[in-house]
Parts: sequence; C-alpha cells; structure tokens
Amino acid sequence: LHVINSRGELLLQLRSSTKDLLPGMWDTAVGGHIGIGESVEQGLRRETMEEIGLLDFKPSLLQRYIWETKRESELVFSFICRHDGPFKLDPVELDDLRFWTKKEIDANIGKGVLTPVFENEYHWISKHLK
Repeated sequence: LHVINSRGELLLQLRSSTKDLLPGMWDTAVGGHIGIGESVEQGLRRETMEEIGLLDFKPSLLQRYIWETKRESELVFSFICRHDGPFKLDPVELDDLRFWTKKEIDANIGKGVLTPVFENEYHWISKHLK
C-alpha cells in the first residue's frame, strides 16, 4: 500500500535492520503476504494494521504484476490511498516511517537507498505526487 498525504508526499518505511531480505532500505509504506484463506483486501487491511496501525483507509488498485528475482516470484497487488495519519509503526518490522517529497525520492533512485520493488513501482506512483 502506497500512502500519500494531503501535501502530496509519499509515506515510506525503513525496513528493519534485522530483516532477512533488504534490511535497512526504504520501501513502500506497507507490504506483506496474503494468508491462507484471506482475500487480497483482507490481507491488505491486516498488513496495514500490523505495520503502520492504520484501519480507516480507502485503497485503490494501482497495478497488478509479477515480480521475479533469483530468490522469489510473486504476484503483486499494488494499492494507493490518501491519508495523513496518525500512524503507529511496528518496531519489529520497521525501523522508521516518514513522508518523503518527490524531490527526495527522485534524488535517491538508483543509489541503493530504496528497495528494487519500490523503484519498480515508482513510475506508477510519481504522477500522484507533488
């Protein structure tokens, strides 16, 4: 889930330094996997509550695509919503959570600061930012 505030900034999470995959990199505000028996919407709402403490939001599907690396292959459902918070980050999953301006994101693309998955989705998101 990509979260944009009323100023047109994008909420990003700093992945925990203890994560097995891409520790300490900035990533999409919410990410996760659908549980057995869950719908995409149920999984989205559960992960959003777990990671950033957000219950009341209206997601819109941004894109659906296959993400493949040497390690994994996933069907990704990318959603977007507008929200100003408040948020409550999960300290086990995230080391930080903050809004970024388009200028800040653009300056960090390709520098190893942002996850490859986020950078892949950024061209769909950037047109929604100020």
